[in-house]
Parts: sequence; C-alpha cells; structure tokens
Amino acid sequence: MSRFICKLALTFISGGLLLAQGNRGSITGVVTDSSGAVMPNVTVIASSPALIGDEVQTTSAEGLYRFPALPVGTYRLSYSMQGFAKIVREGVAVQVGFADEINVSLSVATQTQEVVVSAETPLIDPENTNIQNTVSRAQLTNLANSRDIWSVMGITAGMNIQSLDVGGSAAGTQPTYTAYGYGAQSFAQTRVQLDGVNTTEGRNGAGFYWDYGALQEFTVSTAANDASMPVPGVFTNAVVKSGGNQFHGGFYYDYENPNFQGHNISAAQLHEGAGTGTRITQYQDPNGDIGGPIKHDRVWFYVSLRDQALGNTVTGFPANNPGTGPNFETHLQNITYKISTQLSKNHRISQFLQWGRKNQPYRNAASNYYADAVYNQNSFSWAGNIQYDGIITPKFFVTARIASFGYNWMNTAYAGPDGHIDYRQQELQDTNLAGGYPPYRYDRRRYQYEPTASYFLDDFLKASHQLKFGYIFEHEFYDNEQYPPLNAVLEIYNSPAGSPDFTTPYEVSIYNTPSVALDYMNHAGAYIQDQIRIKRRITLNVGARWDFYRSYEPAEKVRSDAPYAGFFYAGQPLSNGYSLPATNPTFQISAKPDVLRYPFLISPRLGVAIDVSGNQKTVVKLDWGRFYSNPAPDWGSNYINALQTATATFRWNDINKDGVFQNNEFGSVVSVSSPASVTVAPHIKDPVDDNVSGFVEHEIGNSWMVRAGIVYQYVHHNWQEINTAWTSSLYTKAYQVFDPGPDGVKGTSDDVGYQTLYGIPGTLPNITYQMQTPSGNNASYMNYEISVNKHLSSKWMVIGSFYWTNQHYLLNGIATNPDVAINNYVKDNYWTSHVSGTYHAPWGILISPIARMQQGQPMDRVVTVTGVPGASTTSSFSYVAQPYGSYHSQNIYIFDTRLEKQIHISERMQLGLFFDAFNIFNTNAEQTQSSTTGTKSVTVSGVSYTYPLFLSPVTVLSPRIFRLGVKFSF
Repeated sequence: MSRFICKLALTFISGGLLLAQGNRGSITGVVTDSSGAVMPNVTVIASSPALIGDEVQTTSAEGLYRFPALPVGTYRLSYSMQGFAKIVREGVAVQVGFADEINVSLSVATQTQEVVVSAETPLIDPENTNIQNTVSRAQLTNLANSRDIWSVMGITAGMNIQSLDVGGSAAGTQPTYTAYGYGAQSFAQTRVQLDGVNTTEGRNGAGFYWDYGALQEFTVSTAANDASMPVPGVFTNAVVKSGGNQFHGGFYYDYENPNFQGHNISAAQLHEGAGTGTRITQYQDPNGDIGGPIKHDRVWFYVSLRDQALGNTVTGFPANNPGTGPNFETHLQNITYKISTQLSKNHRISQFLQWGRKNQPYRNAASNYYADAVYNQNSFSWAGNIQYDGIITPKFFVTARIASFGYNWMNTAYAGPDGHIDYRQQELQDTNLAGGYPPYRYDRRRYQYEPTASYFLDDFLKASHQLKFGYIFEHEFYDNEQYPPLNAVLEIYNSPAGSPDFTTPYEVSIYNTPSVALDYMNHAGAYIQDQIRIKRRITLNVGARWDFYRSYEPAEKVRSDAPYAGFFYAGQPLSNGYSLPATNPTFQISAKPDVLRYPFLISPRLGVAIDVSGNQKTVVKLDWGRFYSNPAPDWGSNYINALQTATATFRWNDINKDGVFQNNEFGSVVSVSSPASVTVAPHIKDPVDDNVSGFVEHEIGNSWMVRAGIVYQYVHHNWQEINTAWTSSLYTKAYQVFDPGPDGVKGTSDDVGYQTLYGIPGTLPNITYQMQTPSGNNASYMNYEISVNKHLSSKWMVIGSFYWTNQHYLLNGIATNPDVAINNYVKDNYWTSHVSGTYHAPWGILISPIARMQQGQPMDRVVTVTGVPGASTTSSFSYVAQPYGSYHSQNIYIFDTRLEKQIHISERMQLGLFFDAFNIFNTNAEQTQSSTTGTKSVTVSGVSYTYPLFLSPVTVLSPRIFRLGVKFSF
C-alpha cells in the first residue's frame, strides 16, 4: 500500500497529467475453469483497430482481469493458458464510461485448441450507477438529423428539447433543453466535453459547434453522475476519431433545395403574423476525413474538414412585413486533427485540436424584430488537448491531459432604411424592436490541468476495490466588450393600438456603454471514488469530491468614449439636473480579489448496483449525490462588475416633436440601475442539487434491455438578484389595472376585469441590488421513465423512451414585492417520448425512422402595464395573470426517416446513397406561442388583420422537406 501512495504522489507531482476516462471505456471480467474455480495467471490480450498495438493483462489470484482505459471501438479478446483451449471473443464494443463485464470459462485442451465466439456486447453495466445513453458511430451515421449534438440529445432518454429541428431548421442554434426536468432555469448547470476537454460556455451552454463527422461516439449522462462530475445537470462527452494501421476515411455530402419542401402554414396562422413560417432556404453539408498510419503500430494521424451552410425563413420576421426576409443564415466550418502515438508497450500519448467558425449574418431574427434590429455574428472557437494514458503497474493506471478551450465572438449592427445605424427603438404595446443592435464582442479562455489515476485492490476486506483519484485546476477568463457608436441610447415608444410603431415617444433609457469588463475564475477540485465489488453481485460506488471556486476582477478603467460615463461614474448631472453619486470620479475601477469565493465545497456520492440474477441480466441501481453549482466568470460579469451594462430610464420630453431623442429631452426619472449598485451578501451560499434515482435494468435475450425508474432532483437556495432599495414595505399605493382576457380586447366576454397592483408613491429610491441565496428559492423535479434498447440483431435495432416530469419552483425566485408574488409559484408537468431505429432490409437498403413526440411546453399568460411606479425597474411591468402551466403550447408529433442504398465496391470501400424525409405528416404545430396579452396587426396581400397576441405563433415547425445525400467510406 505504501508503494501505491508513493507512486500516486509522484504521478500528481510530475505534472502534465489530466482527466480520467474522458474518452475511454473499460473491459473487466473473471476467468474460471469448467468447475467454476477462478484461474490466476491467464493471459488476456485485447486488440482493436482503435488500439495502437495490443494490450496484455494477466488474471490475478482471484481470476480477475481488467482493461480500465481503452479507446472507444470494437475489440477482440483472447484468453490463453497452457493446457487449456484458447478462447477468442470477437465484436466486443467499448463505450465511454461503460464497464463491459466479460466472464469466460476455459476448458482443458483437446484437439480443438481455439474456440472463437462472436460476443454479444453487454447491454447492462453491472457496476456503474449513472444514467448514461451512448450513441455509436453507426447510429450517428445512419440517423436523419441536422448532424449536431442537439439533434442527438433530442432523441435521448430523459431529455426534452424545446425547439425541435426539422431537416436543419434549428441547426446552428442551441435550443433550450432539460434533463429530467432540470435545466430550463437560469442557473442550471451542464458540462460539455469534446474528447475530455471542457468546452462548457459559462454554466449551461456549449462553447462551439463540433464537427459531427469527426465524432466516433457521443454520450449523454443525464443523472446520478459519480464524484468525477463537479456540477449537476447534463454531462455530455464526445470522442474524436483517431487514425489506424490502415488508411481509412470518407466523404459525406447532403443537400436540400427549397423546392424539396411543402407548405404547412394555415390561413389562421398567416392571419396571426406567421408569414411563411420556418422554411428551409438553403442546406448543404460537405464533410470529409482521412486517417491512417504515419508509422505502423507507433504513430497515427486523423484529419477532418467540414463546411455546413444552411438558411431558413423566420416565423413572422421581419415584424413590419412578415415573410419578406432577409432569411436567417448560418455558416459552420470546422478543421480537426488528431495525432496518436504509442510511446512504448504501456504508454500512449495523443494530441488533438478542433477549430470552428460560426457566421450568422442575421442573428436574433424573430417575429418582433425589424430587419435592422438583428446583428451579424462572426465567431471563432477552438478546443485541444495533449493526453497521456499509462499502465504504471498491472494495478495502477493513469490518464492525463492538459487542455485549452476558447472563442472570439464578434457582433456588428446593421444600418436602417436611411443607410445609417439608428438608435435602438422599442415599442411597449406589441414588443417590436428596431434600430441598430448594440454591437459587442465576447472573448473566453479556459486552461485545464487534470491528473487522475486508478488503483485496484483485489480481495481487500473481502471485496474488490477500484480506487479512482482525480484533481482538476481550471483558469478561465471572460472579456465582455460593448462597442459604440449608438448602443448607449434606447428610445421607448408607447404608440396606441392600431397606430404605426414608433410614433409616440414615451421614455428613453441610457447606458454606461461602450465598456470593457473583465472577469476571471479559478476552479480547483479533487475527488476519490471507490468502486467496491462484493461477492460479484453487489457493487458499491462510494465517493466524495472537494471543489474550490474563486471569481475575481482586475483593476479596470471606464472608457473615455462612453457618452454618459460622467453621469454614471463621476456625479455629472444630465440636462434635467438629475445626477448620481460619484462612485468612481477618476474613472478607475478597483480590483475585486474575491467577487465570489467558495473554498470548501464537499459533495458526497453514493450508489449501489445489485445484480439480482447473478448473470448481469437484471440489475437494480440506486444512487444519491450532492452537486454544487459552478459560478463561472459570467457570474461576476452579469451581476457584480462595475463595467457591466447599467441603465437609467427617464420620461422622454420630445421637445421638437421629431421622434428622435436629443440630450436636452430628459424628463423625470423612472428608474436607475447604477453600475456600482450590486453587492454580494455576506456568507452567500453556493446553490446545491440533491439528486436521487432508482432504476431497474433488465436484459431480455441477448439484444433487448428495458430500463424503468425514477429520478428526483431538489435544488436548494438558488442565486437571486434582489433589489434591496425597493423593499416590499414601500408598496403602499394601490393601482387598478385592467385584464382584457386572452383575446386582448377590452369589452368582450373573456374580460377578467381589474387586478390590484401596488406601487411606490413619491420619488423612487435609487436601485441597489444584492446577490443572495435565499432559503426559499428552491426547485424540485420528480420524473418517471421507461426506456427500451435493442442492439442490432436479426437485422434491426431500436431505441425508445418515455418520461413524465412534475416540477415545482418559483417563477421569479423569492417575491420581493406584492406584484411579483402574483402567481409566482409554478406547479406543472409534461411528458416526452422518442423512438428511433434501423432496419437492414434486403438488397443493401437501410431504413432508419425517428418518431419524436412531446407535450407542449407549459405556459403562463402575462399582462403588460405601465404607470405603476416600482412594479418594475423598467417602464413597463408584466404580471402573471394566469399561472405557469395554465396553458401548454401545442403538442408535437414528428416522424422522419432515412432510406439508404449501400453499395459495396470492395472489401473496404462502400458507397451510400440516401434519401431523408423530415416531418413526413407535415404538421404545423406551433413550438412556441406568445404568452403576452394584447393585440397585434399584420398585413397579408394588402389586407390588414388584427389578432390576439396571446397564443399567437412565435415559432412554427418547418414543413415536410426531403434531403438527398451521398457518403463514401474506405
């Protein structure tokens, strides 16, 4: 044991070692003789096209063998010992994070010296208790989708994607998703890894768009992650392909023509501003790769290139003339390479880099945007690592990686009809926006260092132990730059219903931009996990992790070209005489060494897997874990940084009646958010998620696996930004506001009548915020799931799932005034189901259908009012007239399929010609519908229609569309 501790210490000190199992799987098992007695000293050899050279192990005194860190691929296992017939198991599939258990029995040698068995890959992992779904390379290749990770998550058990893709209609965007209910809230957590590199953007997004064609395998862990996972929520990990001892590669190309699609917008939707709906205007996706040996059994290479271009119309865009464009376009490009080297028999090293570019020239196009209100996004992203895998001794294994991830994201504004970039304009009544989008740039960098190791203790305290150790250090910074020239002013209009937009000046908001805000975060963490195998039928997964988060900000400077810098920082009055205290009269911002500091977060994890049948056919899995939240550097940038975007809103005295704001037209103050107005509560907690799950997994025959169980998540004391100046006790004046009901028209049969709101009489205090974690700001999610997984046998495979979730949370956190408290409590449920599969028909034809079904998203109904001082920090306030869950958007049922003809040119060369059909039944379900009460007008073929805004279509599913494609592999 002392030798192990010394080796472990040397491993951690040596540097350059990194994340365990980020792109590896494992094979373990026991070798016995025909009487059932365990056999030591049996030679076990693992070989695979994915493995440089062979890996050799010898069974222990207990008959155990293990390959704990194998690259993803298909393996051949051979078992040999003098005097016994050699057994060969072929076709063993290794997946990321999945423990294949292959037990064999050797018989005394006869004339038959070798027995070859085509192995059925285990469907049930009898050791790990996490809820993981793996998509193989074959499934990634055969499924008809937009070839991104969100399309795959959209058919993953336990996942709900709120905006479903139809033939590429949502490609190039990151739709909102949940896992067992959790994820839609603003502080939800995820971890997104590419070949083990953390590419998470902030707390809950993916940092860039991966090259789908370069992925060997994709896994999604939705619950019950062990101590190696630092945060709650979804853990996604993709493995990049590698080279081989033979040259291999391929080319993929698919194409859609606008004429390949139908029409699904009804007359009712057309008269509700849907325009042409979401129609594909262009789609093509060329993707090619090649890999092979630089030196056989020593050095491999892999290279991939992708250039995807797509476009679609946007429902109701532009707001003033729906359906007239410009179209929403996306251009995604990727370059990937990977080098793999076998340094010696037990030591491997690899290095990869993936670069990506995303260009969306009309980002943010929506039904309430004018054509000049969008912006041009042009961003560049990358992720790369150097990884080492070593077998130090037969019981001591090391996986190590140093990595980097980052992006430069630039956005520019568009000119209006007059050729100039105009002030930003907002219409209160119908929420329309026009004018130049505030230009900005985001730059992010993350540097990772993570050593991990596994050590095996056989027959220790009458059990077998696999000890996993890990350490992580991440340094991350976020650069948020807001640019001139006109992003410092927002003109707000309150034009009467039926009149043109932007004709009645109402208020003006000014900002402290342009600005450059820098935020940093260091994250250190360590974990230990013991996987304890008791009598081969019970496995305990006992672990704990420690995490330390520290967010901080350097000394910064206010930009001299910010037109209202003197007002926000130096106490200079505006033309109306209003001024703020001089918080930074020299325009210098002091450093904040500890914006947020969590030095000692301890997260226990406990799971048990019970092999009820004793043959891995029926396994019960129970798990409990505690997960703390990752604040990310965005936390400081969004809330605490003195250079974050701050605003002041005033009545607009349009003196010269030209409808264009001048600096002498400031009226009375409405609300002010000072850049120095946010503090952090002393001893602020870190939000925590307690995750409990229980599942039964049962294998039917050698190809079917059924899984059923529950997942319960309880989130405690979420972060909340609280206005400490406008306390509830100040709301003493009652205001009667009228609710015209769902149709938005006063005087009709569905009128609800007057609602009492409360405001603050007199002059409003200047706003001061404090970030808190109030005890009552909690959320809970109860989920029930059943899923089936049939591996490929008898020429077909299928994966299907159904889950139902019930959620309870506070829509706006702890209510800080009586208006926010109205219908603030959320209690609702929804269901989600997916089925996908592949059938190998005669004559080399593959049929791969996908059915996606889910209940519409829960909705509330809101009424927007003005003239209630203190109800909101902006000029208008939207209160919840009917609680969340009173309505649901429309249920969605989509059926897609692929038909592919495979042509075998030679033993290694194959050509595939395929035809995809999306939304075959041409449903026009409205994925998202407006929750705003009111009316809006639209002109269709010269005729004006006025319609209720509530439940009007915001996003309509794309119509039926066909795709043609070809793929070639060798």
